Amino acid sequence: MNNYPAYILCGEAGSGKSEIVLNLGYLLSKDNPVTIVDLDNVKIMRTIRHVKNEMNLKFPYEIVSVPEEYINLDLPIVAYKIRGLIEDYRNFLIIDVGGNSDGSVVLGSLNDVLVKRNTVPIFVLNPFRPFSSSYAAVLETIKSIQDSSKLVFKNVIVNLYLGTGATLEELTLGEKLANDIVEKLKLEVLFRFVQEDFAKDFKNYIPISPFLFYPWEEGRN
Repeated sequence: MNNYPAYILCGEAGSGKSEIVLNLGYLLSKDNPVTIVDLDNVKIMRTIRHVKNEMNLKFPYEIVSVPEEYINLDLPIVAYKIRGLIEDYRNFLIIDVGGNSDGSVVLGSLNDVLVKRNTVPIFVLNPFRPFSSSYAAVLETIKSIQDSSKLVFKNVIVNLYLGTGATLEELTLGEKLANDIVEKLKLEVLFRFVQEDFAKDFKNYIPISPFLFYPWEEGRN
């Protein structure tokens, strides 16, 4: 039996975590069987579930979402539904977890199965978001998630995505801030992402093009 790792991505709301999960799935599925689990069941805007159910896009990996009938149930019940996926080591697992305390509770209730496989908790750091724009704020968030989930974060993904109208100067300053925060946290950067139109300006960054649009963006190309 293969023993693929489980990447668990956590981050503040608006960090681009779900976008990273979808794009990371593309990257890893080139050489590995990949399953994505959408546990971000508390976000009210756009989620991986929205992409899967409504946008009808084709992905080179399996996406498992919380069934609609379980969205409003107690989170431990939701977690129980995906235990089998975590115990199946034949796929590279990428889990998208909500960035608030509810997401941490889900992880805590799954800790007994997560510790049995190669589990890699990862914090998604977007320096342009207010709750992750300083060392103190990010440290507080990570500590809160660790306390509830019983997992230890040693890795981070830097996401330099600001959106339409972003300038090279803004992204460069964001990169410096992100690097300063990561250095103070003493975390290892596993991946770096930058919005696609600035990919040529940032070496060793993976270009990211959004799948998840907010309602006012739905009609754009």
